[in-house]
Amino acid sequence: MRLLILGIVGLAGLGLVIQILGVHGATDEQAAIRRAVRAPFIDLRRRDARGLCEDFMPRVAAKLTSSGAGCTQRVGHLFALDASGAENVLAQEWWPRGSIKVGQISWHGDRATASSTGPESGQKRRWRLSLLHGRWRIASRATLQLRPDCGQHPFATTACPQILTLRPADPGET
Repeated sequence: MRLLILGIVGLAGLGLVIQILGVHGATDEQAAIRRAVRAPFIDLRRRDARGLCEDFMPRVAAKLTSSGAGCTQRVGHLFALDASGAENVLAQEWWPRGSIKVGQISWHGDRATASSTGPESGQKRRWRLSLLHGRWRIASRATLQLRPDCGQHPFATTACPQILTLRPADPGET
């Protein structure tokens, strides 16, 4: 009987310690923030409208595209327009070939910041994140749009491929 009581008290104590420390430890928190910064780009390449919208805070997702309706429906519509031959890529200045590096992570409570750098461009972008329902989400503004890419076809604008781009807001706009 005494052993049973000690076991119950021990498990209750362990539960209390886990609750006080939170679900995420320091290393796990940094990894979660890194995943959150990379997630929109991965979901864009996978054409996952719902996932892409959920990668952002709701107020940011609501303004991700310029048209009306819900975020998932609007992003899905852009994916449908894009599917007829458009190349689904990001603006090169924000998603060069290869993976982005995420660093300079800092967080306090449910707010965080991190920077990302592309391997080719070398441009650094600062991101704000917020914790919502146990998941880090992008709180910095960004826009998703389908636009012509005439860089390869400067004289034949009708032959320009359409590309779907996800651009973070300029530093002064975050």
